[in-house]
Amino acid sequence: MTVIVPSAAPLKPQPPAPRDPNAIQGIRIEGNGALITGPLGSRRVYIPLDKPIVPKPIVGLWVGKQDLCASAPAEAEDALPPDGVLRITDTEMLGRMRMAVVKTFVPLPSSFTLEMLQSGRQLVLPARRYRQAEKVLVIHTLPDGRRDYAEIGVSPDSRVLELQGRNGRETAVRCGK
Repeated sequence: MTVIVPSAAPLKPQPPAPRDPNAIQGIRIEGNGALITGPLGSRRVYIPLDKPIVPKPIVGLWVGKQDLCASAPAEAEDALPPDGVLRITDTEMLGRMRMAVVKTFVPLPSSFTLEMLQSGRQLVLPARRYRQAEKVLVIHTLPDGRRDYAEIGVSPDSRVLELQGRNGRETAVRCGK
């Protein structure tokens, strides 16, 4: 007995869905503008500011080791700083590369209620009220155009910076304040 199997066209692999250039691994932005990050069980919620600014306590020259302050003169503000040094302005972060801040979020204010979060209304806070914030999450552009994020916080005396992103956590100290 002979079985004839009709020939079928070989299955072509489907191309991957195009990557959303605005999607950032590790965070999710809800329809109301709230940003959620962190592993299940320790999620953090942030609310966007109306302008992409970096608060004053975070702006400055930061180093991984105090002896690097001497090699990072504050006058060279347009140039990329030496390795191990991070210069943060009100709109940019300059380290090994130049990163422009495109959106700023602050931790969920204690005055917000669950009903406010679930209302479906756009949530935006005025940047002028958060100029002295000690903790933010910023979305910034990379030189190749992709976007990434960083959670940035400073100690109450603004001498120590904690920076956390997809690549881990770093601590730095302020130069010259």
